[in-house]
Amino acid sequence: MELAASAGDIPEETYDSDETRNAALWAAIARLPQQQRTAFLLSNRDGLKYADIAEKLGVSINTVKTHIKLAYQFLRKECDWMIRFISIIFF
Repeated sequence: MELAASAGDIPEETYDSDETRNAALWAAIARLPQQQRTAFLLSNRDGLKYADIAEKLGVSINTVKTHIKLAYQFLRKECDWMIRFISIIFF
C-alpha cells in the first residue's frame, strides 16, 4: 500500500475543499510571529484600519503594513504546502 503520493497525483477537488483550506489557513495563522498575527487578524478578522492597528499596537502605520505584507507572504507559502500535505495524509 502506497502511503504518499505527489501533489500532482491528487485530484484538484481533494485539496480545494473549504474545510481543508480553512484548517490549513488557521494552522498557518497560528504559526505567524505574534506581531504579524495580531496585525493580520486586527485587519482581516476585525476590520480595523491601519491607523487604528498602529495605535493599538504602539507602532507606525508603515510597521503595520509591513507586518501584514509579511503575514500574507507567509500564509500564501504555508497554505499551499499545508493543503497538499493534508490532502496526502488524510484523503
